[in-house]
Amino acid sequence: MYQIQMRNGASENPFYGKQNLFALYNETQKGNVNSTTLSKAWDECKLDLDLRKMFWTVLFAAGDVPNREHAGLSKTNGKLEQGGSGQRNAFRLLMDWAKRHQVQQYERFLHSGIIQQYVGFDQLLDVRVKTKVGTKTALEVINTLDGVDLDVLATQLSRSINRMNEGEKVLLAKRLTNVRLSRRQKVDRKTKEKTGHRDLTETVVKNNRLKERFYTLLSEKMGWKVNKTETFTDFVGLREWKRQYNTELESVLFSSGKIREFDQIQFFAWLDKLPSGARFRVRRRLLNKDNSLKGKWVNKFGKDLGLVFLDWEKSKEAAQQRERELTEKARQGQLSVKEKDELKVVAKAAKVNTGATDLFEELKGYIKGEITLREFDLKVNDILKKINFEVPALVIADISGSMRGIAERLAAFLSTVALLKNPSEELANHLVTFGSDAHFYTDGAIGVDRPNKFMQGKSVKVNKLVDRTKGFMENFESISKIVNSSGSSTNFASVAGAFEKWVNSEPTYRQMKVEQLQQYPVFILVSDGDLNNQSSPAKSMMEFQAKMRHLGWEGVVVLWEVNNYENHSASKYTDVPNFLHLQGFNLANVNQGFTKLNDLEVIDVYSVLKSLSQSNRYIAVQNEVI
Repeated sequence: MYQIQMRNGASENPFYGKQNLFALYNETQKGNVNSTTLSKAWDECKLDLDLRKMFWTVLFAAGDVPNREHAGLSKTNGKLEQGGSGQRNAFRLLMDWAKRHQVQQYERFLHSGIIQQYVGFDQLLDVRVKTKVGTKTALEVINTLDGVDLDVLATQLSRSINRMNEGEKVLLAKRLTNVRLSRRQKVDRKTKEKTGHRDLTETVVKNNRLKERFYTLLSEKMGWKVNKTETFTDFVGLREWKRQYNTELESVLFSSGKIREFDQIQFFAWLDKLPSGARFRVRRRLLNKDNSLKGKWVNKFGKDLGLVFLDWEKSKEAAQQRERELTEKARQGQLSVKEKDELKVVAKAAKVNTGATDLFEELKGYIKGEITLREFDLKVNDILKKINFEVPALVIADISGSMRGIAERLAAFLSTVALLKNPSEELANHLVTFGSDAHFYTDGAIGVDRPNKFMQGKSVKVNKLVDRTKGFMENFESISKIVNSSGSSTNFASVAGAFEKWVNSEPTYRQMKVEQLQQYPVFILVSDGDLNNQSSPAKSMMEFQAKMRHLGWEGVVVLWEVNNYENHSASKYTDVPNFLHLQGFNLANVNQGFTKLNDLEVIDVYSVLKSLSQSNRYIAVQNEVI
């Protein structure tokens, strides 16, 4: 049972009270980067080695590709823990700050090859300029080569190329884009006539010259041929190397028409290897939003590749369904020896390449009709297999007026995740909602031997809230009917009041009910954090905790916040004991938080930092910190 937090939190957690570091962590989890927060966090950490290690861990965790098995790390550290937010753009900005303000440390990371282990080389090779249409005005300039020791980078890349697997080389070949230093053709917008040439902007020329110098160094180290004249450099060897690995790129296969050569088996195998984003683009080439065929791509065997794509999705759907059925039988201890073998085969067949999928963006796409139900379901079902909650948790969902819109859908989404992954069969089918009043949803019958069903006047009996044998989206839509904004006030105190009423309703069974309540160590509160019973959200939370402690409950409240826009909302709760605050929608991070609950002696908002520091995923980063 979790104990009430002692006030000597600093002695139990070296990151306790580090408000700037905590603010940086919260910002990066949402993909936001503020240079002022970065500088303040560094000033807070720079004099202590352990704090410096944590600072850089936070930065790498922001860009770390979720669920990626880092080359060389899993071999030395056993099973690698999950983690990472996959915030690629944020990480690029973080590293830009590092190379300008912490040059020695940045170069050490560069020499060690750590950066590409966590995010990939493309983050180090991004050179492009976005200009306003019809002008030479640069809207955005990205040049990750600027300010970098290009010889060191070329050395590291050449070493990596020599030990990369084929899949990694494919991705890198795509990222090593051509250098364009010639003038662009000017075309009249109305007549479409070619009217001469227009000069490249100064910024474009600068960026490409830098890329040219880097490719020259890389070619020397790889032994690639380079033809150079006074006006043009032709990276012949690089182009030939790229051609070897670009043959299966979606853009190349379609532009060349070679995609028509694929039979169903070849097409299935190719789709299995494709990153999530590329697979999305393939679907758009072949199918309309309503799954009807565009009819533009028929293979040499006379079959529309849109139909083959739909067959691939159906096969994954069927494999995932069978995997869920067998997994549930295994969880109940009913799996036969034959079915154990079948589960291994089915699990492999059910796997979908999700990469660094941002579930928040994917959910918004599904809600807007930009992503089909089947697309989203396949991705979420695969990701869900990687999530583990190790403590029983009661889910409490906010359905007040402030939750209308995307927050409401997110609340339903996260509630579904928490219910499906609950280690307690009983709590997987308990749900509490609150607006002006609290309502309990339960699947159990009333009985003197089972007084834990929270049955009272405002309770709603259901047969089953979630079914682990069904797909995620089927469960999600079912929970969405319950987690539906009522337009009412945010009366969080009504939840404690409902528990109090239930405990005291039958004096004979009061002690039994208290003991039952104590078996629920974690309450997961899914909310935008707008708790308005007291003068502040923190005071509302502490009032709730005080009332629950009065009933004998000594657990932890985990606020899983669905407000994606407010950066420093977590700081509202820095003085609240026995409280965790989760932000962002990367489930690997959430998994990290929940699996560490049992290891934490003192729990408060700073515990997420301690949990992250203990992850073996970032040992390699911490070992390079100076």
